Amino acid sequence: MAVLRRKGVSLQKIRRILRLLLRGLGHQDSNVRSANSKLYLVTDGNSLFIEDQPENILNRLAEANKPMYLVSLSEQMKRITSEEGSGANSGERRRT
Repeated sequence: MAVLRRKGVSLQKIRRILRLLLRGLGHQDSNVRSANSKLYLVTDGNSLFIEDQPENILNRLAEANKPMYLVSLSEQMKRITSEEGSGANSGERRRT
């Protein structure tokens, strides 16, 4: 969720978003992990929407009364899985 933090979302709102995201992704977990899937998180910090259709994303953004944040869940999952695969978070150091 560093993406949202860099966009200026408070930690309190990020915690709320994470709780909502975990509930919302319960039935879509396999879709996020799929290589062909393109899921996006659309949020204003209070409400959260998980969308896979560009038209729905644009409609949400156009109808919003507050600024909305858009994060590609698929891209974030790719980044996380590539870091896990490379051992970047394993604490191992390479010797040269």
